Amino acid sequence: MAKRIKKKCILCGTEYEIWCPTCKEALSQPIWKNEFHDKNCLDIYQICSNYNMKKISVKNAKIKLDKCDLSKKDDFTLNTQKIIKEILDKSKIHKQKQTKRIKDKKDSD
Repeated sequence: MAKRIKKKCILCGTEYEIWCPTCKEALSQPIWKNEFHDKNCLDIYQICSNYNMKKISVKNAKIKLDKCDLSKKDDFTLNTQKIIKEILDKSKIHKQKQTKRIKDKKDSD
């Protein structure tokens, strides 16, 4: 008989259920379901991990985070919150510098 087991999302702490890994029903669930309650949390985790390991730039991390739902970011692990803040802060500074360069170039023309 198929059995459901309770899990807790490692990113946001949401409790959810998955099929027991030894049950045939488990074959229909994605492997990431063992750690994350939804694809959004998986995506955020991967973006933050890749940024933290310098596999993606601040710009790319920001572009990818913009596609995610960050409305519950206060529930994310402290480390994830810190990385998201760093990405958003650095992205904002980068955009301000770009805007200033464009303005300065127009002023010099």
